[in-house]
Order: sequence, then structure tokens, then C-alpha cells
Amino acid sequence: MTPVELADHYIEQKHGFLAHRGQGKRKASTTGEQTSRQIRCAARLVQQSVPAGTPFSSISGEQVKEFDSFLDRLPLSFGKSPKDHSFETTLLSVCERADAAVADGELDIERVGLEIPTTNKHFRYLQRLRDVIEKICPNLPQVQYSKYCQPDLKSARNARVEYTVEQGREIFSLPPWVGSSGLADRLAPGDILIHDALYWVLLLVWYTGARREEICALRLTDIRCEFEVHYLQISEGKTINATRRIAIASELQRLGFLAYVDALREAGETLLFPEIEPGRSNGRLGDVFYKLWWIYLKPMLPSLVRGQAMHSCRHMVSTELKELQVFPESRNDLLGHASPGGEGETRYAKATRLCRLQEVVDQIPVVTAHLAAFSGTIALLPPEDRKQRPTRVGGRWRTAE
Repeated sequence: MTPVELADHYIEQKHGFLAHRGQGKRKASTTGEQTSRQIRCAARLVQQSVPAGTPFSSISGEQVKEFDSFLDRLPLSFGKSPKDHSFETTLLSVCERADAAVADGELDIERVGLEIPTTNKHFRYLQRLRDVIEKICPNLPQVQYSKYCQPDLKSARNARVEYTVEQGREIFSLPPWVGSSGLADRLAPGDILIHDALYWVLLLVWYTGARREEICALRLTDIRCEFEVHYLQISEGKTINATRRIAIASELQRLGFLAYVDALREAGETLLFPEIEPGRSNGRLGDVFYKLWWIYLKPMLPSLVRGQAMHSCRHMVSTELKELQVFPESRNDLLGHASPGGEGETRYAKATRLCRLQEVVDQIPVVTAHLAAFSGTIALLPPEDRKQRPTRVGGRWRTAE
């Protein structure tokens, strides 16, 4: 098998056999589309660095060393164009073009070379594939991809750049929140507001600090009320601690989030954002939102710097609440992190009460004061648009069966 063929085989054997569970209660959470994509990416890169048709098991230590050197010469833009994914495009040719562009002053040297976390990720996935091969063929010459991983000296707390309050105001001053031209072009200025995933997902991420998938995958039954405190019930997450309750910030209620939930219930929906339900049973709603909207919103935000993504909201929430001296336990309960303390913090101390969580989320910086309060009318997407996203197969779109 070539590297990519082996990667596809590995993903199917390791995780694909549970795909039939779909979105049910026993939904497999072993790996998502993002992880599968990263495994394939690492395999594709190494395949583009060796002669066409080379089996993964035949790649030598010298070829791995050459592949490692290519990673220092690749432009950061590589992989964004569909032609970059063609196996006719070799890493050697890409690196030579990048070298020439740098020499001619057409490419900034700072835009060349992959970062340590990225290369480490590639080598870890390649080592995983190599381990599979060595179990089948134990007498192969030893080739270690993992030895090319190196420590990242960057502080973990600085690995992701959080948003600033000013950037938050910049985001929510874009057409989806202040008025767009309508369904035909949600990103063009106008005077029409539509309440859907585009409108609510980023607002919820900002005012909860939750992960993208945690918000996108919510069902209407996950929006609850207890002791007059409205909250989100996060039931599925990356870790055990991710199961938690998040009080709904007063600012979200001012903007009409609870009315949006009621409108969807009256319309007979079950998902909070039915229009981003993936056509594939093992797809992730957060990935659909990312491809459908975020990649087009991001270029409209000139202040964003490298490393800032939707996840930066989570870091912003943690940083801002720390500055306000909110108890670490309360921050952890909100964000779904494990407390590092002993049993006094983890076993005997229960989760922060909802009334206290309401106070905590209301301390998240308000960046939407310029938006008008809910007027009493919720503008849902038309019923024909509140349905599963089609799945792209073989260059054509098809709806899920």
C-alpha cells in the first residue's frame, strides 16, 4: 500500500466499523473528521516526497530524513489549493519554487517552514502507520518517524492566541449580526437579520467558552431551565469533564436566544442548528459550520493574527475570568477542564451551582452592546434550508440516504 492507501485502511479498520451508530446515544467518539483528515494529510505529504508508487513499508530512513528537510522549506500556504493535493505535485518541486520566490523577494521567509507542533503531529501519525506495518511484517528494517518529533519550547498557555475584546466587537460588527442583504448573500451588508447557526454559533462560543463542536451539536432538549436559571447541558465532549452545565449569559438572552429555541421547537425541529447537520453519519456539525461559514468570515477580520481561530474564544474566556479573579474551580466547571487539586476539589466539592455559573458567564466581556435587543420576532431559515447538508462524493453533491 502507498502511504495514503494505508492511512485510509487504518482509519477504516480502527474507527470506521462504528460509523453505523451515527448520531445515536452510542455514537462513537474515537476520532472525528478532523483527526482522519490529519492522518491522511501526513500520509499524503510523505507520499509526495517519494517516487510515485512507493509502498509505505519501503520508505527508507534516508527518505524520511529528506522528507523532514522538506518540511522546513514548504510555504505555509501549501495545501490550500486543490492542485497541492495532487500526487503529481512533489514536495521537491514545491520547495524549489518557494526557494526561488524567497530569493526574488516574492515570498517572505517568515511564511516558509512548518511549525514544530504541526511537524510533530505529522510524525506521530506516520509512526502510528509504521507501527501497523511492523506488526504485520516484523522483519522490516527499522524506520522511526517518532524520532523526528522535538520539544516545543513555546509555553502551552501562549500556544493559542486568544481574542481581544476589540476583536470581539469587530467580529460582531459584520453583516450576519448587524444586517445582511438576505439569504442570497449573508456576508453582504444590508438590513436583514436571520437567526440561524451563522448568527448564534459564534455568539454562543464567545459567551460560554465552549468548544465549537459542543455548541454546534446541541439539541433543543439540551437547553434547559432549573431554579429559574436557563442553561446548556453539554453531554458529549472530548473528556469526561466536558459533561457539564453552562448558564446562558444574560447578553444571549437579551439578543433573543431563548426565543430562537422556542421558535425551533414550535417548528418541530430537534437540533439547535438543523441546517449544519452533516449528511454523513460520522460527520461533525462543527466541521460543517467551519467549512460553510468560518473560512469565509475569517478573511473579513483584518485584525486576526496567525494562530487565532474559533477556539481562541475559549482562551479569551479563561484569560478574562482569571483576570477577574474568578475561582479556578468555577472556571474549570465552565470550560470542562479537570481541576488539578486533590479530592477536596475533585471528589468532595460538587460542580459550581447554576446561580453562581450565571454570575460567572455574565462576567465574560460583553462585545455586542451595539446590537439591538430582541425585537420580538425570530427570523428562522425557511424549512427547506433547515435540513441535512448534502455530502460531496466524487465531485458531485448528494443528499444523505
